[in-house]
Amino acid sequence: MNELAAENEPGKTDEQQAGDADASSACATLSPKQWMLLEALVSDASVQVAAKAVGVCRSTAHVWVQQPTFQKELARRRDDALAEALAGVRSQAGRAAAKLAALLEAEDGRLCRMVCNDILNHAIRQRDTEEFARRLHTLEETIEQMQKAKTA
Repeated sequence: MNELAAENEPGKTDEQQAGDADASSACATLSPKQWMLLEALVSDASVQVAAKAVGVCRSTAHVWVQQPTFQKELARRRDDALAEALAGVRSQAGRAAAKLAALLEAEDGRLCRMVCNDILNHAIRQRDTEEFARRLHTLEETIEQMQKAKTA
């Protein structure tokens, strides 16, 4: 996306802006029935069920699903749906953490042990995720330096 587009849409990442451009491209090439099938497939992964809901032949739906423009738009819409669902979960994370922490004081020893295990497992996963991100960043920097060295 060009710099002007980035200025026109503050707060959007390059990836989001590229997705918007792909959506604009898809608008121009997909039929109304294909859009209906897309919507049905976002909520139900079964092509057969989605095709029946939209009123198109299953074989036609399978042909459409193989088209690159359709595939990109379906992937984008599924990503958007997942992001929206995760935002809902994320908004409740603080409450969930507080309730979990409160259960550390439970009189039931089994419950307390299970809560301790949950908290420790989440802490370990968080540490692993941070370590992975750090290592990935180091790899990306190394690749970038190697590419710069090749072009110099």
